[in-house]
Amino acid sequence: MNRLILFVSLVLLCVCSTAEAQRKSSSSEKQPKLVFEVSEHDFGKISERAGKVSYDYVFENRGQGPLLILRVITACRCTKADFDKKPVQPGAKGHITVTYDPKKQSGVFYKAIQVYSNSPERRQIIILKGEVKP
Repeated sequence: MNRLILFVSLVLLCVCSTAEAQRKSSSSEKQPKLVFEVSEHDFGKISERAGKVSYDYVFENRGQGPLLILRVITACRCTKADFDKKPVQPGAKGHITVTYDPKKQSGVFYKAIQVYSNSPERRQIIILKGEVKP
């Protein structure tokens, strides 16, 4: 019985030590960190006749490794996103331009845009909102 308890204790000790070593090694890798200066933009009241409006979401790589924006998913066809496919080096800034077309979209709008990157968070949400006046 004592041997069984000793054996189980040793196995648990080995598993815990291995898991801790893997956690430390993965956290010490040079990883990027995507940080937006502003994650939400309000256009306020815009005219449908005025046409498309755009906003640049500026971000910074506050990590230690190169940051890649992998894809940006918009909520509908009325919203488009454009971004640079090149890596953003640590300490450097980049931007994602989001364009909204108010044509036939009268009323209040609230669009969640999903930004996928190689940072540990993988996905972040930026918001575009306002009100279209016909």
